[in-house]
Amino acid sequence: MSKEGRVHPDPEVAETAYRWAVIQVHVGERNFLAKPSVAIPTALITLPLFGGTAGATIQYWKRVRMARRIVAVTEKSRKEAQR
Repeated sequence: MSKEGRVHPDPEVAETAYRWAVIQVHVGERNFLAKPSVAIPTALITLPLFGGTAGATIQYWKRVRMARRIVAVTEKSRKEAQR
């Protein structure tokens, strides 16, 4: 739903997703692998050397990116609801 710019219609699910996303973003900001400028080159370098490590790096980056999207959509929705 966040890809479509909407929060989940069930408020409980939406709140749970938001809380999960906030934690992921907070951890991701402290982890250099969450930054695309680091994640992609690291994945490309480690792919021939370690195989599966590249996939894990990209999956981690994608999870943090999705979490950022959830946080942005939720906060935008909350601001619009306050108006």
